Amino acid sequence: MENFVWNMQFMFPLVYAASSAAFVCLALNRDNGRYAFLLLCVIAAAVASYTMPNGLLVWPVLVAQAIYLKLKRHLTIAIALLGAVIFASYCWHYQTPPLGLGAFGMLRHPADATILIGLLLGAVLNSVSSRLGIAMTILALLGAVYLGAKALRDRPAQQSWLSALAAILVFLPLSAASIVAGRLTPQWLAGNTAVPSRYYTLIDAFWAALAVLILYIFSHKPRSLLLAGFYGALYLCVMFLHPRMQKSAAEDWSGFIRGQTPWARR
Repeated sequence: MENFVWNMQFMFPLVYAASSAAFVCLALNRDNGRYAFLLLCVIAAAVASYTMPNGLLVWPVLVAQAIYLKLKRHLTIAIALLGAVIFASYCWHYQTPPLGLGAFGMLRHPADATILIGLLLGAVLNSVSSRLGIAMTILALLGAVYLGAKALRDRPAQQSWLSALAAILVFLPLSAASIVAGRLTPQWLAGNTAVPSRYYTLIDAFWAALAVLILYIFSHKPRSLLLAGFYGALYLCVMFLHPRMQKSAAEDWSGFIRGQTPWARR
């Protein structure tokens, strides 16, 4: 809740909203051929980049999306060059905090990095068992890679919007990886540390985007019953595992609205 009502933490939802808007605008540019959408794409990507460090990851994903959509070569190169300039300007005199595994640490310890990504994205399942949450999240990611790759290959008629959805689903785990690099260490696993609430915007966005992909794929062509059963059971847990927490959050929002809006106090 605080990510939406505290000024300092508004950057958490903003970076994901801006990056998603950039991917959607690039897809619309491909469909309509209007440079206005390309301009909006660049503006949204710049907003994401200067909001939080993980926003910089929007540029390589945009380049990959442009290549998949087969945009004109000069547009793809322009996006890559602009991203490089913004990346350089952001990193100029940037001080890296002495936290997290770090990029090189993730390369040296890929297993720890993968487990920590699973711990972060699977935070909604950690109250039952952190090991179960990590395992289920990693399996969900692997299944998403398989289903997403088949959808992008088999459905050229929906190429544009599927590319935007796929870009979002690539950007969100990359953002989780950046948090692991900058903030998390294996001590989080040993101490069974709870994931801070500020990261739940990322977590909720990931599971929501994955749900859209799964619903789309299974509504058009039935897949393996094993995959359907796995994702069905997983989302039942994600949605209904914490009724008390959901009730508490609803009461918090109700109290916030009653306390902040004149019409609600009457």
